Amino acid sequence: MPYSNYPGDFLAPPRSRWVLLLLLQGEGKHRYNKPIVGRTRLIKELFMLKMAYGLKEMEYEFIPYWYGPFCPEVYADLEELKEEGVVSATASVGGEVISLTPSGVTSAQSFERVISADHLGKIRDCKERFNSKPFEEFVAYVYERWPNYTSRALQSPVNVLRELRAQSKKARITEADVDAAVAAYRSRSTS
Repeated sequence: MPYSNYPGDFLAPPRSRWVLLLLLQGEGKHRYNKPIVGRTRLIKELFMLKMAYGLKEMEYEFIPYWYGPFCPEVYADLEELKEEGVVSATASVGGEVISLTPSGVTSAQSFERVISADHLGKIRDCKERFNSKPFEEFVAYVYERWPNYTSRALQSPVNVLRELRAQSKKARITEADVDAAVAAYRSRSTS
């Protein structure tokens, strides 16, 4: 049975309007329906809307998890939106490319007409500011500003390698030694 305050005839919960509105926005030359690459980035952008932009009425609740702030309901809503045909996700090197379908654009535009100009401006600014930021840099930004959401977070591979190189230098291990050790580890883990 459809939710009464959700435009259209599909079953996704009303909170998923935030996903649709975020996906509808663009940045740079792509001012409209700019995809988001990866579920982790999608969750972080929604987290930024709630925490940095003050959209506290957003129904998503975030918890500390492996890659910082996490909300399992976003995953569930994304799956429902895909099943309803309003969102598509295609595989890519950096993760799923998540975007609106034509019916998703229509649904998101119906939300855009009823959301406050202030909220819409915040959503646009968030997408403009964070969607094209390199993933590692974006995650580091979130970790730095909300450390209480990173208590279970995995260390960034970039930071781990940086620390490994620093410790190796102190121990007089050469850069070539480190590269050889990493290559040996990778060859063992893929065979």
